Amino acid sequence: MKEFWMYTNGPLADGLYWEQYYNDKNVSDEDLGFIYFENKILGRPRIRQLRVMNDSCDVHDDFKGSVIKECYAPYSPICCKTKIHLA
Repeated sequence: MKEFWMYTNGPLADGLYWEQYYNDKNVSDEDLGFIYFENKILGRPRIRQLRVMNDSCDVHDDFKGSVIKECYAPYSPICCKTKIHLA
């Protein structure tokens, strides 16, 4: 969990709220608050976690159990858990 907060307070926040261009020139007041100069941040950003079930992909019978114990398919609405997890 410590690494998550280090990332969100460091590289993520720096990437969302940049005040300088790649050439070290300051971003104009007109361009502040944009992500990639196209998406304007309105309010605070929110992070959502999506979980994929560990039996969401097909594994050949020869590899089940002994070689491949868990298999996670790429995210799609079909294989996503929809239960709300509160910490």
